[in-house]
Amino acid sequence: SKLTQVDKHLILTVILNKSGIYLSEIKQSLLDEHGTDVSVSTICKFLHKEGFTRQKMVLTARGPARTFRRFYLLSRIHPITSLQRA
Repeated sequence: SKLTQVDKHLILTVILNKSGIYLSEIKQSLLDEHGTDVSVSTICKFLHKEGFTRQKMVLTARGPARTFRRFYLLSRIHPITSLQRA
């Protein structure tokens, strides 16, 4: 099964809210919340395409630049052009 835009949004939101989450936990969140059953490798490939590494996922919600990291992740979910119109 492929990831929909809604699934991708959930993945990025989960990473934003839970630093250091395991891929298997993301897989379970997709299944529980959207009924989407994808492999861990599908999730891993999506995150890699989005520019995430294991290290970046752990650092996402930590440190003094948390607000900027949050803005970055939210901009990945909602492109800047849509934020400027709001």
